[in-house]
Amino acid sequence: MRASLQITLCDRDEVVRSSGENITYKQIYEASNVLAHYLHDAGVTSGDVMIWAHRSADLVVISSLRIGGNGILSGGKFGGKDIFAQVRTKASSPPDTQVGPDSAPTLSFTSGSEGRPKGVLGRHFSITKYISWMAERFQLNSKSRFTLLSGIGHDPVQRDIFTPLFPGAQLLVPSKEDIQHEKLAEWMREHKPTVTHLTPAIGQILVGGATAKFPSLDMAFFVGDVLTTRDCRALQELAVNANIINMYGTTETQLEIPRRAKNPNFLDKLKDTVPAGKGMSNVQLLIVNREDRTKLCKVGELGEIYVRAAGLAEGYKGDHALNEQKLLMNWFVDNKTWVEADNKSNRDEPWRNYYKGPRDRLYRTGDLGRYLESGDVECTGRADDQVKIRGFRIELDNIDSNLRQNPLIRDCKTLVQRDRDEEPKLVSYIVPKMKRWPQ
Repeated sequence: MRASLQITLCDRDEVVRSSGENITYKQIYEASNVLAHYLHDAGVTSGDVMIWAHRSADLVVISSLRIGGNGILSGGKFGGKDIFAQVRTKASSPPDTQVGPDSAPTLSFTSGSEGRPKGVLGRHFSITKYISWMAERFQLNSKSRFTLLSGIGHDPVQRDIFTPLFPGAQLLVPSKEDIQHEKLAEWMREHKPTVTHLTPAIGQILVGGATAKFPSLDMAFFVGDVLTTRDCRALQELAVNANIINMYGTTETQLEIPRRAKNPNFLDKLKDTVPAGKGMSNVQLLIVNREDRTKLCKVGELGEIYVRAAGLAEGYKGDHALNEQKLLMNWFVDNKTWVEADNKSNRDEPWRNYYKGPRDRLYRTGDLGRYLESGDVECTGRADDQVKIRGFRIELDNIDSNLRQNPLIRDCKTLVQRDRDEEPKLVSYIVPKMKRWPQ
C-alpha cells in the first residue's frame, strides 16, 4: 500500500507523539512488519483481526492490512511495545500477500435497530482513494501536524490515522484526560496542530468555556452531524487562522464525502447551517424524490440524499436484507456499460482475484436535503425526524435550529413523547450556556 512506501521513504524523526511517548516512521514500519509476520505465520490471512488498543502512539500499527485482514479497533489496556521488543528478526520487510480493491481492511460498527450495532465492511479502494484525494486537494505534506481526537472504536479513527501517514506528516495523540472542556484547547495551544478532524460535538467540547487560543490550526474538517454557523464562529474565536471545511459522510460511504471549504468571511453569507457542498472527485450527491425514486428533485425541493460513489463500503456483515435496502445498484444508468469497458482492459492482473468488477451503486443515507441554486447540497436532517402531529407534518430539526438561535442555549434536541392520554407532544431538551444564565 502507498502508506508503506511513504514510511520507508520518510526521514521524519517523530511521526506519532502522545503523552511521553514518541514513535518514528521507521519504528512503525518495523513494528508493523513484526506483527504482520506473526499473524501470517499463525495462519491469519483475510478475515477479522481485532485490534485491542488504548489511546497512545502504539495504536498506529498497520499489521493487519499487510496480511489482507480487516482490523477492528477497540479500546484496551495493553500497549504494543512489549510485543515488538520480543521479535525483531522480521522487521525489515512485510510478508508477501496480495490484496485488491474489494479486499476488506476494516470492520466498523455503527448504531443499529434494537440496540444491536451494525458491522460495516470497508474496502481498500475506499481508504486509498479518499486519502490520496485529501492530500492533493488540501495540499497536505510532511510539515502538516494532525490530531487524533476520534474515539478508538469509531470509524473516523481510520481517517485520523491514515491521512497523515500518506504525506509523511506528524500525528499528535492527546491523552484521555486532555480531551475535556478547556483542557483540549490548552493541549491544542501547546502542541500546535495544523489540521484537525472534528464532529460538531467534539468542536463544542473544544471551545466550551475555553480561553486558550491556537493560531497554528490551518484546517478544521467537520463531519458527523449538521454543522451550524454558530459553532464555526465559536471555533474561529480561538483558532483565528482556521479554514473550516464541512464534510458529509457516513460509515457506509467509507469517507466518500462532499466538501465545502470556507474562509472566515464566508460564514456571513450563510444561514443557520453550513451546506454539505458538492461531491469530491467521482462522487455525486443525488437528491431523490421520496414518492418516486426514479425522479431527481429540482432546486429547492426536499428529498432524500443518496450517495453515488465507487468507494462505498462492501456492505453490512451478515445482513443481506439491510444491504438490499441501503446499498443499491444505480437505476439511473446501465451498469453493463462499465462492465464491458472493464472487460476490455482486463489483463488478468493478480489483484483482480480480489475485485468484484465495476459496480455503479448508490447508498441511501436516510438524510433529507435539497439542491441549492449554487449546486451545493444542503442537509436538513433525518428522514425519520419528520413527524406528523394532529395532521401537520413537522421537521424536528427545524425546531432545534430555531431554538439554537437563543443566546442562552448551547445545544438542544426535540423529541416526540406521549402524554397521559397517549396523544403525541413535542418536548425539547436543552444544554444551557451556563456563563450567560443569571446566577
